[in-house]
Amino acid sequence: DARAEDQRIIALCRAATQIGSLDPAGLELFDVLGAVDPDDRSAEARAWLHRARAIRHMRDFDVAIDAFTRAYRAYVEAGDARLAALMGLFLSSTYTWIGAWERAEATVEETTLLVRRLGATYLVTWARYTAAKALAETAPLAQALEALDAVVAATVQSPRMQAGALVYAAIASLRASAFDLAEDYATRAASAHSSGDTL
Repeated sequence: DARAEDQRIIALCRAATQIGSLDPAGLELFDVLGAVDPDDRSAEARAWLHRARAIRHMRDFDVAIDAFTRAYRAYVEAGDARLAALMGLFLSSTYTWIGAWERAEATVEETTLLVRRLGATYLVTWARYTAAKALAETAPLAQALEALDAVVAATVQSPRMQAGALVYAAIASLRASAFDLAEDYATRAASAHSSGDTL
């Protein structure tokens, strides 16, 4: 029936987004899912299909932004505020990567309000990280490093996020010609990322 088919689609989307588009098996799953019409599915399945489409096309920012936006709306429709918030964080990061600073800031601010209402500590930390990434691109070095250092201190149990914050700190330092700082942050990032478990 339709519900069983929706659950099958969601399972395939979960697998595809975990495997990623750089793996042939992931690409094959993404191709299968790309043939599914989201409009014919439940809100939850539609959200997962749009999320998979965004991940599949992360190098095509226009497609990714459209898909993350649709995924956000569908998760809201499905009543899943946690995953809607996660799509908001993905969307904010994507805006940062294309230099749409004001949209990145507005999106992460809105999402931060949502995750605080949810009481999801993990997502609050992720929102702080997302905001700090934008600051690494736009703020004076001291302000950017203050935000990124706070994320580093809060993510001891999340090596992947901690390493990411250290990488952005290294990039911000390099842009400010603080070469010794950049080298220190880059070295710490490499060490953090090799520590094993990720988010």
